[in-house]
Amino acid sequence: MSVVIAAYNAAATITDALESVHRQQYPPIEIIVVDDGSTDDTIAVVERSGLTSAIIRQANQGPSRARNAGVRAAHGDWIAFLDADDVWHPAKLAEQVAVVERHGDAAIVATDWARALDQLGVPAASHLEWFGYRDLVVLNRFQTSTVLMRRAVLDAIGGFDASLDGVEDWDCWLRGALHGPVALLHAPLVLYRDSPGGVSKDLRRLRAGAIAVMERERQRGVLHPDDAQDLLAWHLERLFVAEVLVRDWPGALDALKDVLLAPPHAHLRAARGLLGPFLLERLNRRRGRAAA
Repeated sequence: MSVVIAAYNAAATITDALESVHRQQYPPIEIIVVDDGSTDDTIAVVERSGLTSAIIRQANQGPSRARNAGVRAAHGDWIAFLDADDVWHPAKLAEQVAVVERHGDAAIVATDWARALDQLGVPAASHLEWFGYRDLVVLNRFQTSTVLMRRAVLDAIGGFDASLDGVEDWDCWLRGALHGPVALLHAPLVLYRDSPGGVSKDLRRLRAGAIAVMERERQRGVLHPDDAQDLLAWHLERLFVAEVLVRDWPGALDALKDVLLAPPHAHLRAARGLLGPFLLERLNRRRGRAAA
């Protein structure tokens, strides 16, 4: 197993990431850091740590090309991705390897994540949930630092697509799901430290990427045409709601215009079958946190 860490201006966080790999109960055969044209002291910090097998330097080309460079240099049959600002629980790789040993045909094994260090751990009753291709079209289920992916599958699909800005991870898992089962281990084993300026906060960019992904999936022809329309409508609806929730009214107006990309009957089906249950689940979750 190889660990690939894509880093850009990560001098303040990458030591924590590297040390969390070093503490793994199941040690990887190598740790590869790909510096994506950092302008801070990322490379110096990594070199001083002495915890890496290889450091790859490249001009700034984005996370997709950085991860792909790391995969090309890797020697393991499985690739574990870690973002330079995230941290793993010591049992993370061991728990995923146990899944792989029981389910040798898996293409992807991911875990849950948390936003606070004290929330990480292996629950006594952790369980596996299996997803198919359509499940991943509905929603990107995984954060990149949770994913362990079979190297042969990454090679077969050509790795991450750098043309998809902000949704390259979702697209990669989607294409991987066509090559084997996808498992989610319900145990929070990754500390996810999202930055306010991250791509996930740029809803306009995310919406453009989602439209591009859904058009590719429509052309791929795996989904029934009506189902593809409904799923496009669902993504347009949920991203419009997201713009409203953050009170970005110009963004909401743009999102409302994009809604017209799907026909009205598709929106009705999507609102009834996907958006309504999605919003209800989020509301119940928020009420649960407030009650706690």
